[in-house]
Amino acid sequence: MAKIFISYRREDSEAHAGRIFDRLTARFGREAVFMDVDTIPFGVDFVAHLDAAVSQCDVVLAVIGERWLDARHEEGPRKGQRRLDDPTDFVRIEIGSALARDIPVVPVLVGRASMPPAADLPDALKGLARRNAAEVRPGRDFHDHMSRLIHGLEELTDLPAAEQAPDVGKARDELEKLLGQAEKVVDNAGNLPLLGCFVTGPLVFGLTWWCLQGLGWHALAWAAAVTVGVGIPGMLAYVFWWEARGKRMVDAEYRERIEAAAAQAGLTYDELTTTINQKYDNLKDVW
Repeated sequence: MAKIFISYRREDSEAHAGRIFDRLTARFGREAVFMDVDTIPFGVDFVAHLDAAVSQCDVVLAVIGERWLDARHEEGPRKGQRRLDDPTDFVRIEIGSALARDIPVVPVLVGRASMPPAADLPDALKGLARRNAAEVRPGRDFHDHMSRLIHGLEELTDLPAAEQAPDVGKARDELEKLLGQAEKVVDNAGNLPLLGCFVTGPLVFGLTWWCLQGLGWHALAWAAAVTVGVGIPGMLAYVFWWEARGKRMVDAEYRERIEAAAAQAGLTYDELTTTINQKYDNLKDVW
């Protein structure tokens, strides 16, 4: 069975590579896509190990972000040296091995990256500059770009589509979209009436003073008393009512859709709850 090897640099394009991996595994199945050589056995020549892993694949995707070309070592004896100039750099080994074996290498440009010129590449990677690149930009174009890339891979290899594989990438994007919308509903439900209170409080005070101004300075005392004793509790009750209304709206309009998207994305209910607690503060009390 044909395999796709995804080469990327963590500090440059980890998030992009993860989304690409999700779409490819949803289309071709988990066994057809290889990413992350994290299990190199102790005592093994890692250059030979990486070379062997690449040799088992039919196409290599070189994910290139804005920092790919100029990423540098941040510590150790090579601190400050460009990683691509290091013969032991994993990305250099992966791509160099594929080029040397004449395995198709597809540069995948993510973020705002552009193709690196041959003059800026080490000799072992200069051939990369002559490879036709695919763009996978974030935002609304992501899925169209991925569909184009998948179609190209289907023509380049004999990879069959995975049977009834859920589109995990789209499901996760839809989940994030729904969570963002639901959080905004709760946020607006709390903030908008609270903002109104900053306007209503002075109005209550001013109206009470105007009605009682014949009492002289006593009018100010009565205005303050009415604002504190009646206006503020009423305004707080109004805020809490709006917050509860926002949570009811999330329950009615978003909960079922969010849980369905989470299930399609392969998340359990506990994993969904963990995601919400980590990233969506306004939804913590809803779930």
